[in-house]
Amino acid sequence: MKFPNESREIFNNVWYNNLGVLCLDALGGLFILEFKPVTLAQKPLFESYFSKPEQRGSECAFSNLFVWRDCYNIFWCVAHGFLIVKVKRNDVDFFLQPFGGNDEDLPKLMEELKEYHGGKPFRLHGIYECTKERFSRVFPDLEFEEDRDNWDYVYLREKLAALSGRKYHGQKNHYNAFKKAYPDFVYEPITEANKAECLAFGEKWCDDRIHEDPTLICEKYAMQQAFGNFDVVVVGGGYGKRGIFLRNTKVPCMDINGDGIIEMPVEFREDYAQDKSSEIFFLQYMQYNGENSEPVWNGVANTESGYLFTVPESWNKKVSVQYGSSADSFVFTNTRTGAAVLEIFAVSKNDYQDKYEDYVLAAADETKNYYVKLTEGEESEFYIAPETISESFIFI
Repeated sequence: MKFPNESREIFNNVWYNNLGVLCLDALGGLFILEFKPVTLAQKPLFESYFSKPEQRGSECAFSNLFVWRDCYNIFWCVAHGFLIVKVKRNDVDFFLQPFGGNDEDLPKLMEELKEYHGGKPFRLHGIYECTKERFSRVFPDLEFEEDRDNWDYVYLREKLAALSGRKYHGQKNHYNAFKKAYPDFVYEPITEANKAECLAFGEKWCDDRIHEDPTLICEKYAMQQAFGNFDVVVVGGGYGKRGIFLRNTKVPCMDINGDGIIEMPVEFREDYAQDKSSEIFFLQYMQYNGENSEPVWNGVANTESGYLFTVPESWNKKVSVQYGSSADSFVFTNTRTGAAVLEIFAVSKNDYQDKYEDYVLAAADETKNYYVKLTEGEESEFYIAPETISESFIFI
């Protein structure tokens, strides 16, 4: 095996260098722990591992890892079903908590990470309470330390919006000073039309202060990476030319097409959508093939009621979606004409059902029946055959 770096050392019968380590596993076989640079191609892979609701820290956002990858020498690998992320800060290497995998494989993974570290103790950062519980079950003598200087800033949305009370006094003063200095300010989405202006403003802000804080050169670089890859990297505050793409934790990763490979859901809110804050939105399940990610499923999610509805990929950019008469129902409309293309109704099983006899019964749960009303004929590009409707309905 040829390593990228020709400088090698031997430690405890293990070949290793700064990018990879060749380990002997418990059965005497060879196992390669090879760390790779972070690229955009790994976005679906990373986000499939960052799928637990409690994983809300900044280190669990692919966008953060991507834009800071060069400043912090961020590399990754997958070993024994775990995603391992290696970071260097202040000339010190450390790993983020292992993501995914099974508890019984943790000892083997930890031993290989130790070998990678030259047989010396090493640190894991970004530990959650659920991670502590997991490691404590396997390694009861493990020590945990709080790293207060690296805590994320987390606020309740309603508290931050109101800025009431002594705790938010400083933020409120800054807000009032801003309004006084810029009374005509506007809040607008970040788009292809204004992203260059936004980047230029951010670069100037950093340049004006770099002499006071040299680390702002990294801030500037991270902004350049974010705006330079605007269509893929999620940038808070606005929408790209194709809408916002993000991972919604209410929709699980799953083997959506039954091929034995777990796919990751990527939310897609179109620029023309009537309500970008709603619980219904277009969705694609993406499959990572080792180099790139490709969509294998196209549809709409209703996270309020917990189901997906499969739609033809040909509907993309031609059909919008919005709530129907309740949170359990929604309607697809032709974006050109505004006419309804297809409607889904949720009806309590206690209600009179005969009035829906002309609709297609697509699915049912414990309390409701879900009917689909087709408004387009066979000649329409939006037509869906009634016999395929039930197959299009997926509970999550």
